[in-house]
Amino acid sequence: MEGHHGPGAECPDGAGPPPVETTTSAPRPSSRPHPEVIPLAGSAPAQPSRGDDARVQDAPVDLGVSFSHPHAGLTVLTVRGEVDALTAPRLAVALDELLDGHGDRAVAVDLEGVTFLASSGLGVLIDAARHAARDERRLFVVATGRAVLRPLEVTGSAQLFTVVPDRSGIPGPGAAPACTSSAGET
Repeated sequence: MEGHHGPGAECPDGAGPPPVETTTSAPRPSSRPHPEVIPLAGSAPAQPSRGDDARVQDAPVDLGVSFSHPHAGLTVLTVRGEVDALTAPRLAVALDELLDGHGDRAVAVDLEGVTFLASSGLGVLIDAARHAARDERRLFVVATGRAVLRPLEVTGSAQLFTVVPDRSGIPGPGAAPACTSSAGET
């Protein structure tokens, strides 16, 4: 193997690899805002959105949920705040309680107070829609804000719910049931 030199060997013509410098000084501080974020070549540095960098640290999960029974046969779960990866589990627990703990044929999730709906929250809502359909129940979603409607529309998941602009769009106790029997049955 003529011309092959081992690691660190100098080539007689000076064309070998440059010498490797080692140092024992303290490591340089990272100039990146988040050490766990590795920027891709040609991309802008990652920036936190909606102040997430402060929330991720030790902030409490801030999602307001409450139940109400505006009329017989209807339970409403009202949600307020941001539904993201940190708060979606709290929404999932509340929706499970709504669907498992209340025997009402119609259930509603009022998302008027939701200011952000991430894919994790959307997944929780889709699971709730499947659960409701499995139990032959009707799930209404109260929403008019872009923060909620846009993810529902873009993903096509709006068709899984009956989306209404306000609570008055939810049928009262005398309304037709979600599942109707075929003609001739009583």
